[in-house]
Amino acid sequence: LAFTAQYRFAASENVPKKDIPVTISVILLAGLISAIIGPNLATYSKNIISSHLYVGSYLVLGALTLTSFFLFLFFKDNNQNNFQNKVIKGRSYIQLLSQPRFLQAVISAAIGYVVMSFLMTATPIEMHVIQNLSLNATSVVIQLHIFGMFLPSLFTGSLIKKFGHSKIIYIGVLILFFSLIINFVNQSFYNYLLGLLFLGIGWNFLFISGTSLLVISYKSEEKFKAQGLNDFMVFSTQASGALAAGYLLYLTNWQFINIICFPLLLVVLLSTFYSDRISKNKYE
Repeated sequence: LAFTAQYRFAASENVPKKDIPVTISVILLAGLISAIIGPNLATYSKNIISSHLYVGSYLVLGALTLTSFFLFLFFKDNNQNNFQNKVIKGRSYIQLLSQPRFLQAVISAAIGYVVMSFLMTATPIEMHVIQNLSLNATSVVIQLHIFGMFLPSLFTGSLIKKFGHSKIIYIGVLILFFSLIINFVNQSFYNYLLGLLFLGIGWNFLFISGTSLLVISYKSEEKFKAQGLNDFMVFSTQASGALAAGYLLYLTNWQFINIICFPLLLVVLLSTFYSDRISKNKYE
């Protein structure tokens, strides 16, 4: 799965720059299809080997992953150069992070992911264990959240092309603020439902904007270094959010874990504002 996260970069490197946001949106939209196909395949195949429950699920899902392998047999990279030169050339990690647009891209994707992962992980615990809502209600909320994460990919790339990365990041932050407010004011089923839906949409805006901005903020010879640094920071913060969610919910409460997400989103706003200001001054 760590390797499949690189698909979005591989796809964006094979299209013109103006099409990068839409391309990344298409890759993420496939996640919606997988969210439907994967669980259903696992359910329908769980009894294929009757004496061992779920062994059939693993076998079928394992076979499913081979489809990518066979598709890649037909891929030809027309931009191949010396791999070693690609890796060792370019700016250092510190120099990359000191570039405002690169830093904006990383911060947007990383904080969008950590807020999403943090609240998504805490929600089933809060709903089912603390508020005693049914597992069915909890699953509906999570399913709608997944739709919120991936369905906007139908138009997020087009919005970025039309309005620019920064404006979509600002909108994504506003949507996440709205999600936090809904979560904070009440703990009813519909608050969880709307809060998690907007949480998914806000993540989609920040992640696609950050990823597509990243691709145009580094030189071709340093792409492996830049992509590796970005994914390390994005997914390590996401993992930290997931790990911290249950523990902080146990120590505090649902309102508090929503409150502590506000300053994180302010960091996204500040980094985007700073990057826009620096870029504007640079070309004046």
